[in-house]
Amino acid sequence: MAVNLTSPSSIPPVPGIRIGAADAGIRKSSGEDLVVFAVPETATIAGVFTQNKARAAPVEVAIEHLNSAGARHSGANRALVINSGNANAGLGSQGIEDCLAICDMVAAELKITRDAVLTFSTGVFGERL
Repeated sequence: MAVNLTSPSSIPPVPGIRIGAADAGIRKSSGEDLVVFAVPETATIAGVFTQNKARAAPVEVAIEHLNSAGARHSGANRALVINSGNANAGLGSQGIEDCLAICDMVAAELKITRDAVLTFSTGVFGERL
């Protein structure tokens, strides 16, 4: 995996996709650690996930939301939420609850359903978001 890549000064727009990034204070160091992608109903979203039995809460929630009844038709998944600095892993049901709370916040802001939000996290294990 490549490390220390330089960040582009700008990202070319992709029609219909809105992107927002912020310093949410998740990482110990300052800098943008949260990004939300809002995608149009016409977008198709798919995922490939770890087969490890000890999957983190964001993986469990993303799989559940992709497989939910509402997600079986085009346009069901509308937002991707990605954070760095905290994997939200190794926390059992508390990690799931925290992940779903994030889904609820994003869903309310974008006026979509909770299961339309897919979550992804990377970072330390065993700490709450």
